[in-house]
Order: sequence, then structure tokens, then C-alpha cells
Amino acid sequence: MISSLRSLEGWKQYPIVVVTDLVDVRPYEDCLFVHGVPFSPEALQRSNIAEAKWVFVFANFRFADPDLKTLHVAARVLDFNPEAMIFVEMVDPNNDLLSFSKGHLIPMDSRTLIQKVLSHQLIDPAEFLDKMKARAGSEN
Repeated sequence: MISSLRSLEGWKQYPIVVVTDLVDVRPYEDCLFVHGVPFSPEALQRSNIAEAKWVFVFANFRFADPDLKTLHVAARVLDFNPEAMIFVEMVDPNNDLLSFSKGHLIPMDSRTLIQKVLSHQLIDPAEFLDKMKARAGSEN
């Protein structure tokens, strides 16, 4: 996903900050890196999350319910930055918990993401935003 952002014209000019507790060293040379638990207030402050325009929260499959953990992280991000567009990787992109969010959450289907990775396709986050808008338009 991160390498795709660097290849897409509309995204490559923005700085990317990776916040994770899975690795201890910067995973991408061209990204800023904050080591820490992604929903920790200290880690989020160090990453300057309050200034982010877009945030990507990826599923952590070490948990029994990765969507619940993903939405927990997204809720923390919203505490610091209620205006950010937050792309959330979801096992179930139609999870009913999404309806309780007061922020801009854009679900990204885990299966779609891995299909694109396996077939070496670029992943454009706008695709997920367009799907969300289309769903919202069909519900009205």
C-alpha cells in the first residue's frame, strides 16, 4: 500500500508516517517512523497525527477480532484529528460498528487489498472512497 502511494500522482507529494509496534526499525526509507502502540496517545502525538490529512489504519490479525482493534485505533485517531479521512482495513467492510463513527472512516476490504498485492496492482485509496460514496448515494 505504501509503495503504491509513492507511485500515484495525487498522493506522492504527501509525507508518510508509519506508526507500529510490529517492528523496531523504519520499514520504508522514504517514510517517517514512530515505534509504539498505534492507539497510544504518546505514539499518536509523536507522529503528529493532529496534522494528518489522510490516515491509514491496517488490520492487525494477531487479534481475535481484527476489525474491532482497527476501529479502536481509528477512534483514537479521531480523538486527535476529527477532520482526517481515515482509511481502515476491514475484514468485513460492512461492519455495523462503522455506523457509530462520528468521523470520516473509509473501509478498505482486506480481500481486495491482498488481491491487488498478489497481482502486483497499484492500490489507489480513491477507489475505496469512491465505493463508499457510491454506497452512501444508493442508500439515499
